[in-house]
Amino acid sequence: MLDTRINSSVLLTKKPLFQIIKVILLLLVFFPGFLAALYSFYSHHSYHEFSNYGTLLLPPFQHINFSDEVKVNPWRLCVVLPKNCDDLCRDQLFLIRQMRLGMGSKSLNLGRVAFSSYPVSWPSDVSLYKNVEFVPLDAFNIGKLSVVRGIYLADPNGFIVMAWPARPDPQLIMKDLDKIMKFY
Repeated sequence: MLDTRINSSVLLTKKPLFQIIKVILLLLVFFPGFLAALYSFYSHHSYHEFSNYGTLLLPPFQHINFSDEVKVNPWRLCVVLPKNCDDLCRDQLFLIRQMRLGMGSKSLNLGRVAFSSYPVSWPSDVSLYKNVEFVPLDAFNIGKLSVVRGIYLADPNGFIVMAWPARPDPQLIMKDLDKIMKFY
């Protein structure tokens, strides 16, 4: 006759072993997902600071009176010109011309404006400043701009809402302008 105590002990040892294997399998299935979630939570960067190349101006600069003829262009690329147009001035005028041309069919929604607090001696290359509106701005208001010799974007209401550095990356400006002009 068989001893039932041996059989019951074998059954008792198999059941906990099966439960341990089941717990290990559950951990192997769900733990990697948990680790991936933890990694992505703690290594993730704030995308808010990387969404624009330009700096949003808060509050927007609003002390500019554009002429009525430019109001047909809802957005404006703006530069601040010194008294004598130097290499940086010429580069910026060239860049805002190229940005406008690079917008393709949306270029009709983008104007070019130059600010200065005194009469400007324009460069000899007429194509750089052709169709650029000149807006006189006093030195006090020019000093309020965040980037002294940067490139700015003015919205349809005349507020300067974004600034780029003095020598920006044109491709990154184009990305910013594409995001803005998507709806115009």
